[in-house]
Amino acid sequence: MTEVPIVHCFDHNYVLPAGVAFRSLLAHARHADVMYVLYVIGSGLTDDDKALLDGIVGKFENARLEFLPPPELPLPKLKRGNFSRDMFYKMLVPDLLPQYDTVLVSDVDVVYAGDVADLYFELDGDEDYYVCGTADVGYASWRGHGILKDMGAPKFFRRYFKKMSQAERDRLVMGVGFFAMNARLCRRDGMGRKWMDFAIGNFSRLLLPEQDIINICCHPKIKLAGSRYMAIAGFEPAYRSLTAEERAANPAWNEMFANPVQIHYASGIKPWKYPQSACSKQWFEACLDAGLFDRWRDWYARFMQPYTQMTMGKKLVDCAIPLGRGRKLHLRLHKEKAI
Repeated sequence: MTEVPIVHCFDHNYVLPAGVAFRSLLAHARHADVMYVLYVIGSGLTDDDKALLDGIVGKFENARLEFLPPPELPLPKLKRGNFSRDMFYKMLVPDLLPQYDTVLVSDVDVVYAGDVADLYFELDGDEDYYVCGTADVGYASWRGHGILKDMGAPKFFRRYFKKMSQAERDRLVMGVGFFAMNARLCRRDGMGRKWMDFAIGNFSRLLLPEQDIINICCHPKIKLAGSRYMAIAGFEPAYRSLTAEERAANPAWNEMFANPVQIHYASGIKPWKYPQSACSKQWFEACLDAGLFDRWRDWYARFMQPYTQMTMGKKLVDCAIPLGRGRKLHLRLHKEKAI
């Protein structure tokens, strides 16, 4: 039986979305004779957190869950936004899992609609690349590529003109919400150490920390995979607005949203915080399947108290969430039979 390792790096605050991600990942695991090994590297995870995730993964005979002790990170204290130190554990993966030649790495602010092992089996471990993933939508739109070519350079990306050299900006091509790592080659060339040295030396100017580091240090040994492997939820409304002709002229975008393997809730707009956001329905369906809706409802009631009103029937979840100015979001989701 082939083992397909998938590494996730997150802290206690992301246990709920991690449970949703794990359930949807395994629910779409279709490859025969494959053991999906889910590794977790995270700080501050409690025994209850681990038991919750164990309970979800343990329902699948073709999967197992392993927790790795978080290693020390020689980095300054983070002071910006939602960035977590746990994201930097990605750079230690090749050395933390020396038994694997190829490793998948994924965020947990995601939901799956396809089999992650498709990417694993597409790769040839003898190829001369360090990482393989989907071209980043934000970078592409910033450069004027694809369906969003008229949007110009978003304010966030314009900051790169001040923070990064032209040579560095040219290397920013791949998203790291879900990608494959040629761990054997990374170990051979000491990439883990190179990534960490770059992080230490350039910490103050990193905007998307681990993504910037991996892209800049791995160039040109970056292989771009099909766009379906990581669809960015925030761009889905723009995709829906396209005409048939525009979709035909941009097949990569059509593939991304018509047949995604993973939907990634990049940015601070997460469905568990903003249930009206793009592709939130897919996340809530997976949340129901995972048996975590009550947990989310309790959390959201505290998060939005006292503005949320909900009722739950035996087969239907009906949520009425006020959006302000008399508007409400109505979520009507049918509960799936638990495995």
